[in-house]
Amino acid sequence: MNDRKTSPGTLVKSNDLLRHVVHRHEPPVPSTIPVIHEDSEIIVVDKPCGLPVHPCGSYNHNSLLPLLLTSRPSTSLHTIHRLDRLTSGVVIIGKSSSTSSKLSSLIRSEKINKHYILNVKGDFNITSLPGVTPLPGLPCPTLKTFRTSTLSSTPLTSYTVSLNQTCLDPKKGIYSITSSPSTSVGWPKSTSTKFTKISYDDVNNTSVVVAEPLTGRTHQIRVVVSHLGFGIVGDVCYPREKEGDGDNNEVGVYRSVGGEEVEVGGEGFYCLKGGEMGRRVEEVCPFCRRGGVKAEEVVRDYGKRCEGIRLHAWGYWWREEDGKVVEYFTDVPKWAKDSI
Repeated sequence: MNDRKTSPGTLVKSNDLLRHVVHRHEPPVPSTIPVIHEDSEIIVVDKPCGLPVHPCGSYNHNSLLPLLLTSRPSTSLHTIHRLDRLTSGVVIIGKSSSTSSKLSSLIRSEKINKHYILNVKGDFNITSLPGVTPLPGLPCPTLKTFRTSTLSSTPLTSYTVSLNQTCLDPKKGIYSITSSPSTSVGWPKSTSTKFTKISYDDVNNTSVVVAEPLTGRTHQIRVVVSHLGFGIVGDVCYPREKEGDGDNNEVGVYRSVGGEEVEVGGEGFYCLKGGEMGRRVEEVCPFCRRGGVKAEEVVRDYGKRCEGIRLHAWGYWWREEDGKVVEYFTDVPKWAKDSI
């Protein structure tokens, strides 16, 4: 404060100058965002995997909305829905609050049909599993297009999977399927998802599946297929892998460069002795302090984040009040084409 080291108990007065130094490296993200459709009301993009929709965590500028605003500085963008950072596919963004409110309402009322393509581990045969109900025919006309475009002549059978989902860890956002009954308030909540197996690759022991979530629970598709025993290729959260070591977390980094522990509000925090953040920022930064080859390794590690998981929001469609069908679909992902 006022260019001098201060203590947590110092009272701040009028005209005091507080300085907080932020030294940031944002993880790399794909440089191209394909636009599927754009008009005066909405913009529809094919979000690459590895790119978050909103600024979060280590991602600030390197997120979907700020990147779109870079080329549209005078445009007001309003999110209608979101995809997980690791998920690719259709994202619809409103250019006005009224459009955003209208489409958000359709999604909440489950009047917008959503179709995902996923690549799961194993032969996706769920006929005899609990909560599974076979459905006659195709789930929607667009699935027939997918079948034709991939030259699949195998008759397709669809299933509805109805289960109850609960939240295991609200802070970390971890969800699971439970046998407990659903409730009208809080967790568990009922989930319903349509699945249609497109093909099975016996060489890699993976299946290409089309999923249509009929309810909108967080991580719904990922949680359900994991519970059924078919984890999505590349998904380390369901089932969740062991957490990494703490060498790169904030406490570990500050401790490693001689940080001292201070107590604020009964909690322990680490800071640098002598207020030397500006001079020793390269030592504190996990990127800078690993200079040379090590820094390149860090970039490669972060680059792996962009690989994402094989879960793709293939398309959204709905029917307007006048009966007109509006639909936005992406191309079939290369990994899906290669697996058929």
